[in-house]
Amino acid sequence: MKEIPDNCKVVVIGGGVSGCSTAYHLAKFGWKDTILLERDQLTSGTTWHAAGLVSQLGPSAGITKIRKYSLELYKRLEKEIDFSSGLKLNGALSIATTKGRWQELLRQATTAQLYDVNVEVLNINQIKNIYPIINDQDILGGIYMPGDGQADPIGVTNLLAKAARNEGVKIFQNSPVQKIISKNGRVNGVKVNGKIIECEYIVLATGMWSRQIGEDMGVSIPLYPAEHFYVITEPLNDLPKNIPVLRDFDDSLYLKEDAGKMLIGIFEGKSIPAFNKTNRVPEDFSYGEFPENFEHFEPYLEASLKRVPMLKKAGIRKFFSGPESFTPDTNTLLGEVPELKNLFVCCGLNSIGIGSGGGVGKVTAEWMMRGHINEDLFIYDIKRFQKFHSEVNFIKERVTETLGDLYGMHWPYKQPKTSRNQKILPYHEELKKSGCMLWSIRWI
Repeated sequence: MKEIPDNCKVVVIGGGVSGCSTAYHLAKFGWKDTILLERDQLTSGTTWHAAGLVSQLGPSAGITKIRKYSLELYKRLEKEIDFSSGLKLNGALSIATTKGRWQELLRQATTAQLYDVNVEVLNINQIKNIYPIINDQDILGGIYMPGDGQADPIGVTNLLAKAARNEGVKIFQNSPVQKIISKNGRVNGVKVNGKIIECEYIVLATGMWSRQIGEDMGVSIPLYPAEHFYVITEPLNDLPKNIPVLRDFDDSLYLKEDAGKMLIGIFEGKSIPAFNKTNRVPEDFSYGEFPENFEHFEPYLEASLKRVPMLKKAGIRKFFSGPESFTPDTNTLLGEVPELKNLFVCCGLNSIGIGSGGGVGKVTAEWMMRGHINEDLFIYDIKRFQKFHSEVNFIKERVTETLGDLYGMHWPYKQPKTSRNQKILPYHEELKKSGCMLWSIRWI
């Protein structure tokens, strides 16, 4: 068994997809003296239960570049180290059942072409051709991205971990960090299993634990886990094996074929914050699940049966409910925290961790090594937030909304409805009485 060293250049904390990706890229780019510490086993936090969807298109050029790079990285590493990440790229189909949604999808198709992402705009007959089991009632049209699909989240993480080890990274499982040590306003080391490791940099890739880790040391990391749901059906003999991932945004649904079964997942408009009694994620919460909440899921299950009628004859093999962390604006948290020098974060992936994991690890490594980034990624920079954004009352209420924002309508100047009026002008009420439209920075 390898012995934990006394010192190193970088300690990456967290053995999910983002931690393994960051460690790999640091070593690949030259910082070989990197170790990764995982409190339990790789993927045991939230990565293990990810749906594993892989999508190339993002809301900006920088984010699209991150997602495209992630997919290309997984393809390349599979060949280089002869290890499967479970990639299955049968494409992804998004449908619209309202005029507003159809306009949004057409705008996405135009954007995809600008970013060199292959996209096809489909009519009803074309949709039926690539997804023959769909009920096309009330569908106005769809867009199809043939290069998208799905991957195995455990396979992707172990692929990155193996690649990291090949580059010289030392990975230690069953090694919970007990304390982050700082000196003169910068990180100085960590305490793990009673041993001190001195280091120059630390990366928090600690997922849903990140907020409370930061809180304990006076660092603001605004995310919180919500209960996240999907069901997996019994095997269906007539289910085509080559159908694309289906996203029905207006019904808050995604569906993917999974080894002859169908996985039905949701991004509902009002989610349920997790761990309500303590407001903290238990330190020993590994491969954890919550009790079934069929009442909450039932309306979306009914919508899925309407959209894909053959599911009516399928039994449910697995009802899954587990934690997934979300941020105040449904965007990832990257970069150096303002409170402590050389403490970087790579967390808050808002349920798109597999599709973005390769790219956010690369960006984090480059950011640390260069001291800056070349892409416009302010939308991901943790410095966009203030202290109050990580206060538990603010963030718990906000995640009831941000989970659903992934599939909600993304209207121009859309304003959040939860956790409002955190900071107001002295003459706020007078402006309201005079009939002013009070726009705010969207996450306040």
